[in-house]
Amino acid sequence: MTGQELLHRHFSAVARTYENHAAVVSPQGRITYGELEQAAEDLAEDLSAAGVTCGSRVPICLPPGIDFIRTALAVLKAGGTYVPLDINDPADRTRGMADRLHASLAVTLSSEAPRFSPALRTLNMDTYPGTALPPAVTSPVVCLEVAPENHAYIIHTSGSTGRPKGIGISHDAVRNLLQAFNRIRPVSPGDRCSLWSALSFDVSVYEIWSALMAGATLFIPEDRSRFDPDLFLAWLAMEKITSAYVPPFMIERMATKDVDLCLRRMLTGVDPIPEPLLCDIKKRIPGLALINGYGPAEATVCATLYTVPDTPSRQGKAPIGKAVDNLDIFLADEKGLPVPPGEPGEIIIAGCQVANGYINDPDRTAGAFS
Repeated sequence: MTGQELLHRHFSAVARTYENHAAVVSPQGRITYGELEQAAEDLAEDLSAAGVTCGSRVPICLPPGIDFIRTALAVLKAGGTYVPLDINDPADRTRGMADRLHASLAVTLSSEAPRFSPALRTLNMDTYPGTALPPAVTSPVVCLEVAPENHAYIIHTSGSTGRPKGIGISHDAVRNLLQAFNRIRPVSPGDRCSLWSALSFDVSVYEIWSALMAGATLFIPEDRSRFDPDLFLAWLAMEKITSAYVPPFMIERMATKDVDLCLRRMLTGVDPIPEPLLCDIKKRIPGLALINGYGPAEATVCATLYTVPDTPSRQGKAPIGKAVDNLDIFLADEKGLPVPPGEPGEIIIAGCQVANGYINDPDRTAGAFS
């Protein structure tokens, strides 16, 4: 992606160029770029007629697969913001998050529609387009323009310290993130990328859009292999995956398991990982660009990136690396002032990938953003 581009517009350009190339391959089937573009356009037209427009927040509660990708694209094309909700979450959590968005329409399955408030209209993808979409509450507003600073998606925090917080991230922030990774090792149309993460986990944003913005193919594994390191590594080898996120709990097994992998770019992170383990993986996969990423969801997946060297720089945990371009990071004391080098402090992040607050939550926004 180049500067000032919107995700869905860049996708349309890629789809025109690689019309017959596979865009998504899942256990349920496959779809080409041309087919996905047309399917998303058709759904976007119906979403617009149902009232989705600039600034609309559309919860999507679907399993990982072609329907989710199609719906996310369609929401963006209609001018809205897509909001992935985990289909495995408790129903009251799903309902609470959707209600706090002040959404007017959600996309889900007919079996999952009862998760949402009766006042929230739902489009059920397992019956669409055989059934009509719920009519707009008001006359549809034509979305003339979406700006790069508008929200592309909203992701929610885990809620471990209270109710989940919604974080709106812009098109421009995603573009900046993808460019940072591509400076290390670009994704190309010949790449085969994986989607391991739950859709409500922001790493999925990196996995999905790094593939679709490049004309690469996004592969989605079966659920049973996602949490079994041996099954997941075997799947990576079988599908000849070249770009993947591998979670920290699989790293030790990956460093010792005898499996022939084709990886060219790999992201890991979230939890601290011993650097020697990461270097062992690099030795097993010649030419691999292995990246340790760090960052809160408020800063668009990764605020810092560390390219793992061939030999360990230390015996302890891998560093988190340097700030992504167009971000500034420093350590501050309790007064918010920078601490001297070598002193502990709180990480402060500023720049184009940082959200401007929590959705409809001014009190907690005031406590975390300035």
